[in-house]
Amino acid sequence: MSNHTEIFEKILEMVDTLQEAQESLIEHMEVEKLKEFNVINDEMINVLDSIKGALETEVIKKRLPENKILELTAEFRDVLVQLKQEAQETSGENYEALQQFLNEKIPPIYESWKEEIRRVLLPLISN
Repeated sequence: MSNHTEIFEKILEMVDTLQEAQESLIEHMEVEKLKEFNVINDEMINVLDSIKGALETEVIKKRLPENKILELTAEFRDVLVQLKQEAQETSGENYEALQQFLNEKIPPIYESWKEEIRRVLLPLISN
């Protein structure tokens, strides 16, 4: 189980990384920082894709109890894609709309996703 434990630990580290990235998104939500904003958003999407890929392998799936991680990961990813599209469509000029979207959509899905990952993976690491 050691190999699986390492994977689960890495995923939990990525959860914290996404929290930091989310905070960084807020800092870069200005017109002159739109490029950095998009890079951070893309990186967040890539992290979610990596987590999804790791959890979709049959070996890992068999070790996990019933959960909604993949469903919540897809929802979280969709919200980030929507945020990226909104930023591109407005060229970052509608700062208030981007800020509202970020503040209303990202924290709830992130918290649900994070709690589900911790609920499922932490017991597997401590065993």
